[in-house]
Amino acid sequence: MGLPSTHLPPRPSREARSQALADLRALVRAVEKRPAYQAVEDASADVFGCPLGADEADAHLPAGGLEAGGAHEIVAASSGDAPAACGFTLAALSRFHQSGPRAGAPLAWIANRAAGLDAGALYGPGLACFGLDPADLIVIETRRDEDALRALEDCARAGVLAGVAAQLKDADFTATRRLALAAEQSGSPAFLLMPHGRNGATAARTRWRISAAPSAPLIEAQGRNLQLNDLAPGRARWRAVLERCRDGRPADWLMEWDDETRALRVAAELAPRPARTQPAERQPRRYATG
Repeated sequence: MGLPSTHLPPRPSREARSQALADLRALVRAVEKRPAYQAVEDASADVFGCPLGADEADAHLPAGGLEAGGAHEIVAASSGDAPAACGFTLAALSRFHQSGPRAGAPLAWIANRAAGLDAGALYGPGLACFGLDPADLIVIETRRDEDALRALEDCARAGVLAGVAAQLKDADFTATRRLALAAEQSGSPAFLLMPHGRNGATAARTRWRISAAPSAPLIEAQGRNLQLNDLAPGRARWRAVLERCRDGRPADWLMEWDDETRALRVAAELAPRPARTQPAERQPRRYATG
């Protein structure tokens, strides 16, 4: 049974409805224009630089580290260096997850399946080496670069993630420009993990060309004596060439990941190791017969 008409609220006038709709639209515009974050330590600063941990590299970069509000390209130096470039990207994401403007927020990893065949897929124990919990990552798989770029732009524009990255085959200047604007507006860094043939114009703030480098021998403690173990795998190392840097200069470093401090550091060049002597091959014994 319906209510008597006297109990119904009066219908608002057309002018009142138009005014309410205009107020709602103004509120939405104000929310969309509100900055997603403010630079820390200096409210007048235009950029926020997240330090990599490598003092020489951080001092060289204009923002004192990788800029949060920008796009960055990580390029493999050769076809065999795709996993190394992937590891360097994870190291950069780990730094933003620890010390970026949205430290502790989730990360997004977008993978074009074809591009992922070169660099490989994410592996839980490997993520732990970079101080990352698989639960902190939102993983998205796509079939085409166009879909991966669209997802990367949407994640960067959301303004709620500590960092975003995508494995791609290629990206034109227009796509990198759209991504750079989305990252600048939200303050979420966006990383493009690209194959070794990547060249040409880009709107990214930095372009790094990464190759794998031999790790230093681990130091093992046996009692009170310390010795180098040449056979044990050491810390991850990369030859990191900064090819492009807006408002900066190119540079080249040998970087190493320190899993204790969870930061990058500039490593010393390794001295040539002496060749390991192989034991003489045993000759089969021969016995006289007859």
